[in-house]
Amino acid sequence: MRYPVTDEVIRAQQDAANIVFEKKVIPRRIDVRQAVLQIK
Repeated sequence: MRYPVTDEVIRAQQDAANIVFEKKVIPRRIDVRQAVLQIK
């Protein structure tokens, strides 16, 4: 069984990460793509 992380999901997560950075909840920007683990 596979659970691929689609580009749509990554974009939504990046949008959320950008918002929390802009609101100063986290101290630096996050690149969500660097944290994505694609299990094959």
